[in-house]
Amino acid sequence: MSSNHVSGGKSTKHGNRYTSIPIREGTPETVELEQQDITYLQDEWDDEVQISTRGGKPQLKVSNKAGIIGLPSNRILSISPKIETNLLYLLAYTDRIDEKAITNNANAGYQVGDSLIDLLGRLFLQELKRVMRRGLAQEFHETEASQRHVRGQIQLEKQFQRQGPAPLKFECRYQELTRDIALNRIVLAAIRTLVRLLPASSLRNELIRYRELFEEWVEVPQSPLRELETVSVSHLTEHYRQLILLSKVIIQEQFLRGIDQPDHPFPSLVFDMPSVFEDAVVDAVRENIDTTQYRVTTNDLGVLATQGDGDNESSRRLQPDFIIRRRIGEVPSTEPVVAVGDAKWKDTTTPSRNDLYQLATYQAKFGTPGLIVYPATDANVEECYEYDDETGSDAGRGDLLVRQLSVSQLDSYSAYERELETSLQPAIRQLINRGNSSP
Repeated sequence: MSSNHVSGGKSTKHGNRYTSIPIREGTPETVELEQQDITYLQDEWDDEVQISTRGGKPQLKVSNKAGIIGLPSNRILSISPKIETNLLYLLAYTDRIDEKAITNNANAGYQVGDSLIDLLGRLFLQELKRVMRRGLAQEFHETEASQRHVRGQIQLEKQFQRQGPAPLKFECRYQELTRDIALNRIVLAAIRTLVRLLPASSLRNELIRYRELFEEWVEVPQSPLRELETVSVSHLTEHYRQLILLSKVIIQEQFLRGIDQPDHPFPSLVFDMPSVFEDAVVDAVRENIDTTQYRVTTNDLGVLATQGDGDNESSRRLQPDFIIRRRIGEVPSTEPVVAVGDAKWKDTTTPSRNDLYQLATYQAKFGTPGLIVYPATDANVEECYEYDDETGSDAGRGDLLVRQLSVSQLDSYSAYERELETSLQPAIRQLINRGNSSP
């Protein structure tokens, strides 16, 4: 990606105000964009956003990403997942957002169709109110100032230098209790970011009132990211923990889980949905196995092919999303493989030819059954593919099961978590039974 930045948009006292352009992941959308927005997306987001022209207007298609992308024209792309799900719950299940922040805020008012920034805003406001009820953290800071009355210690050298023989004030050094500390500056930075991104609403108005309060108490941080690196929560400020975790998500404006962070000059918070779904599947599989007998590992199936020899040798590894192994020792890679599986963030219930080829290769390595998992709001697909005799018996593959992981819209996180895990329960039981009966 290029590092050219396009500036633009109007400024206000508290920074740019953004309006939302809702689009859906994977769906081409014709939108009204200024040239500076198009240039910015082409320069900075060319891997994620494809831009074409239809009827003389730009058409955008965002691939495999959900979240928000800020634009120089003071607008944001608000990208919803292509599969209907409570994105906040899915992010919590995969540890991208702390689960406690979700479960502590059952009344945050999540609605189907809400944007990520709306959900984060409500969640943040609930945690902010919780902190305010407990009281803002304060610390003693050493202060030096000229005072009419003695306070703390008199600084003799400065006293003589500044006040002379007939002093009108005293040069004092003293400890003062203040709210202007890193924890509160981080919270203020997150509030200011949310106010910029949220559309006009009662939520935004309430956050504006909190912003004005915090700006009376603390300095606006010049480098919130640098403060985030040093801030910590102690036993005295434990009630801040969830609020700081949410502030970190809001402030960092980053790609998560190993994707390189580009130097974007506008607010962005984008999640790689195939990776999120893959993690959800792996976690759900782990919840459905007897961990005393089996273990779930990832990306350790071994090598598919090797080229060259010695120092010039290179290999292509087999990397299924999960492997179920029978526990026999302390070295997972040497334990028998019972089954292999892959997660596909696709709006389909029928495997493509490439999906079948990929799983067939994994299965052939150890002659095991396999599982492909797709997302769904109704987990009711139960298909089984048997490889024909020509390839199946010779290669020693087992059957290939196709199932759906339920990511339904549900009212509570506990119900969402339970539905997500139970939707895979029969498939995992069947997979292990078939794996144990394989020759």
